Amino acid sequence: MNQPTPQPRRWRDIASAGALAAAAVAGAAIFGPLGAGALPAGTPATAGQSISVTSGTSETVFSLTLATPNNVCPGDTATGNFRWNTYMVPESVDPATLTYNASGPIAPAAGVFTQPLYSSLTGAPQVNKNTAVTTGQIVGTATVNFAVFTPGQIPAGTYEIGYACSKAGQTERYWSTLITVTAAPTGGPAQISWAVATAPPPTTTTTTVAPTTTTTTVPATTTTTTVPGSTTTTTVPGSTTTTTVPGSTTTTSTTTTLFVVPTTIRPITLPGTVLPATGSSSWRPIVIWALVAFLIGRTVMLIARPVRLRATKPK
Repeated sequence: MNQPTPQPRRWRDIASAGALAAAAVAGAAIFGPLGAGALPAGTPATAGQSISVTSGTSETVFSLTLATPNNVCPGDTATGNFRWNTYMVPESVDPATLTYNASGPIAPAAGVFTQPLYSSLTGAPQVNKNTAVTTGQIVGTATVNFAVFTPGQIPAGTYEIGYACSKAGQTERYWSTLITVTAAPTGGPAQISWAVATAPPPTTTTTTVAPTTTTTTVPATTTTTTVPGSTTTTTVPGSTTTTTVPGSTTTTSTTTTLFVVPTTIRPITLPGTVLPATGSSSWRPIVIWALVAFLIGRTVMLIARPVRLRATKPK
């Protein structure tokens, strides 16, 4: 009888490694990258940011202050690689979705005004700054203004300005103040003036239903009773009774009474409804690659399995 030829052990090792790789890719597709914590779109700003002045020109110096204990990032720079930045974007841009690099915030689309805030003393952008060790507190802030810009660089409109904590370029926490910018020939180097804006109140839709009146009419009832040799008069509210006596003339009259029952339905006010935004996910390509890796690993395991040969009797 012929003995099966042993297969090299390395084939089994390769098969095991392929199976582990497939499991790792599938895990990443299900649970996401470890440590990822970027904010979803629509996340509101953290409270606690205040501005030192409420209006000015491009030369006006101001500061943004964060109140304790809301002046911290989710982690520090030394152990969590968190950094703090500043930003200035149009009100239509969601600061929760901004990404950052060494130069500051990255424009979400071509032509969208996206800038950091600049020091009023040195003109340096306030970006990619370290947080306090252990606490993650935003430290080392500076006063700022808009004097680095030239006329026309800041279009008129409403902007969000503030601080943001980032990790691996993703926004993890942010603070915001609204300002309205208008063109002003006497407004300093950038020829603008600005003022703190008030966030618009939420929109409420009111529906008014007109009152409804219902009228119900009850028909009158006429009853005639004839008793020989006698007269009986019966009075019923809302009806007429006529009695006839033989040998005499009786005049019959009919009175009709209408009963009106008003019914009033009060107006109903229906509050408006806000629809949540929806998003999309990018996990499907990862799952597909995970399945491919698993099939490759399984195939290699089958190839590595020893082959058994049957003995044949001589003729």
